[in-house]
Amino acid sequence: MGYLALLWVVMTVPLLILRPLWPIIETRYVSVAWEMWLRHDFLVPYLNGMPYSHKPPLLFWVIQAGWWLFGVNSWWPRVVPSLFTVGSIIIILRIGRLLWPEHRDMKVFLPFMLFGCLLWNFYMTFVMFDLLVAFSGVLGMYGLLVAIQGKRLPGFFLFGLGIGLGVLSKGPVILVVLLPVALAGPWWGRNHIHKPWSIWYGGVTGGQPVPVELPMARHFYGSRLLTESCSPLPTSSHGGGICLSSPCSFSPGRGSPHCGGKRVGLIFRIWECVSAWHGSFYRCSFFQ
Repeated sequence: MGYLALLWVVMTVPLLILRPLWPIIETRYVSVAWEMWLRHDFLVPYLNGMPYSHKPPLLFWVIQAGWWLFGVNSWWPRVVPSLFTVGSIIIILRIGRLLWPEHRDMKVFLPFMLFGCLLWNFYMTFVMFDLLVAFSGVLGMYGLLVAIQGKRLPGFFLFGLGIGLGVLSKGPVILVVLLPVALAGPWWGRNHIHKPWSIWYGGVTGGQPVPVELPMARHFYGSRLLTESCSPLPTSSHGGGICLSSPCSFSPGRGSPHCGGKRVGLIFRIWECVSAWHGSFYRCSFFQ
């Protein structure tokens, strides 16, 4: 993983040095984190003395943790998204090993494919929630692949963890990313699912912390979080498309024979098309 750390340094440090926090988005989110730091109220974010119900608190919590370790500064909030970038790449490498175990050289070119995406690099140090959702999405996908290969308990745990982190990152929009693939599991992974489908769907349902998190989110943040956070996909409103909204877009059209053959590639392609359509619809409605 030494080359991955080197890539992270090369792509992150120049951006931290060359640009400050950009108004209005970055300065607003750092201001919310600053008020959380001053108030010592880590449950409900505030902005200008008013509860900030637009976004969940995970990003602000991670910023608080860094400020507690390194002191209050302007560079740590911009480092946080890049750390989730590295986490996403590590998980994607594991997904690649599950789908194509015969290709040992995949760990060499997969990071370069992601670091070669312009918007991926742009968002690496941008204080926003998009890369947190991307990390949650690939974590949930990895959990589904682990579960489909027989390790149901750790697989559905990772799937639920991905949904939980996604809800805490940007609300229930993570369900748009993960649930279609999970519900179609008996189709694209039927070579590995030999038990009744009810067991698979029971695991998918039991692995979701959403029934607990959504009532809490509605209680503390109101209905605004449940409506506004479902508008854009992780990067669809910013034109991210396949680069970020599709963490498994590297899968070839013919899929992998180890996890369902052509069905794996097809389900991810359908997922990409839905993500792209959702992003186009949101952009059209946003600029009207």
